Amino acid sequence: MSGTPFAIKVIPLYVLFYVALTSWWWTISNFLADGRSFEALGTGYSLPIVFFAIASLLRRARGRGANIGHFIALLILTTIYLGVVSAFGRIPQSDVSPYIGISFISGIMSLMTFPLAPNEPYALYKSPLFIGGVVFMPLFIYLAAVLTSSLAPIPKASIFIAGIIGFWGSAAWLGSRLTQGRHVPGLRSPFTLSVNGMDARPRMPFRPDLILPGGVNYVKGVILSGVGLLIMFQPEKVFPPPVWNWWGFVLAFWGIIIIIPVRGIYKMLKGRARRMLGADSSFGGGAGIGRDTILFAGLLILLYGFINAFMGAIPFTMLIPGRYVMPNPDPLAAWYGLTLIVLAYIVIVPVRGAYKAKLKEGIETFAQLVAKQVLLHLGTLLLIYGFVTMFMGNFLTPHPDTNPLGFGVGLGLVLGGAVLILLVRPLALRNEFSATMRVMVGVISELSEDERSAIMRRRLNTLALMSDEQRKEHVKWMMEGLKALPEENRNRLVKTQIEALSALPGELRTRIIRTMDELTILAPK
Repeated sequence: MSGTPFAIKVIPLYVLFYVALTSWWWTISNFLADGRSFEALGTGYSLPIVFFAIASLLRRARGRGANIGHFIALLILTTIYLGVVSAFGRIPQSDVSPYIGISFISGIMSLMTFPLAPNEPYALYKSPLFIGGVVFMPLFIYLAAVLTSSLAPIPKASIFIAGIIGFWGSAAWLGSRLTQGRHVPGLRSPFTLSVNGMDARPRMPFRPDLILPGGVNYVKGVILSGVGLLIMFQPEKVFPPPVWNWWGFVLAFWGIIIIIPVRGIYKMLKGRARRMLGADSSFGGGAGIGRDTILFAGLLILLYGFINAFMGAIPFTMLIPGRYVMPNPDPLAAWYGLTLIVLAYIVIVPVRGAYKAKLKEGIETFAQLVAKQVLLHLGTLLLIYGFVTMFMGNFLTPHPDTNPLGFGVGLGLVLGGAVLILLVRPLALRNEFSATMRVMVGVISELSEDERSAIMRRRLNTLALMSDEQRKEHVKWMMEGLKALPEENRNRLVKTQIEALSALPGELRTRIIRTMDELTILAPK
């Protein structure tokens, strides 16, 4: 199987996830159709909780089969769901859109959880917290089933919020340092010849634990903020949850892909060159504008998709989806919304980019990291409100007097999204950065001698040209990565490091040695 293309090897896992998620959705929908909201809620949480729990229990297991226990549990759950669906004797009546949406989610689940090293502990490179963050993503499906059900408004709102709690929590714990995995000798990316998805040349990287946490916190923060604003703007006295359209989600999914994996991989390709080797192409306003414009494009797709999804509209079939609920749109609202969207671009791309360019990556204070997120969050809120105003076709305001419950729930969702973006995401980004540095050391240790020597010389030269504070942080993380390596890899890399140090000009060599000595003295005995 070692020579089998990755695309072929991942197919069985994709099929398992597709059947599991489809049967899970059928089961939830059947319970909801019978008004059994408690059973629907339990079923909704059963899949992610069981999968996560088994992955956590097996985190110290070794040997063949140790990394597939949670997939076996998923197979068992699937069998149970299919049995329940058979007992009901019906499946939800729907068009093809839910099955397309579930297929997209299944593909992401397969790529994120695929075991890359059958004979190594699975949790070394995909930690239980990372797996938990991944397997709670399908709560999208649970929320969709709730919103399309015929439950009365209060029960529907109650179990919708109960699902949102897990949706929020599974993003919040991705801020932990324990989310990132470590270097595993010989672990190779499925897409390239690169090691650990981190290669010095560089090629296509694939270490989802180094890009997913920050991206998920942002995307879920955006979704919670958008849903919260929609609920806050409802004037009814009874809290009305949003509706749902699967085609809107199918479109929004591609915005998520652009924001998390596409932009994340782009950042790793460019950012790795900057962090490791000081490549000129990674510096300057052009690189930042490119990355942030990708982000903005993904946001446009995501928001347009979800605006349609939560209004029950099919994307592109109506210019103003709000006609479904507001038949008399104000033409000025569209221009006002467009103005806010342009302003959002200015805040997110050039303004935030100018601020980021002044910061030294790796040594930003937490306050500086938060400040970056404040600008991002401000631009995002402007964009969301611009979208809502444009596509609802009216100027909208909260209604705490006529709909206090909706206002309170909506405000809670907006605040929950703010916590993910403003507080949790800075932690996640810092942890992603430090983990990248540690994994990088292991990757260099497995290069050929010539490549290892060339990369180490460039890396040390880049470190020597950094400020003392920035160099100390980078060297600290590299030393942590070095200590975690097997003895053979560590000795090989130390030898290369000594040779590369000797080749540096005297002043640059002195800076590196002084920093290493300071860290050695400060290290706990």
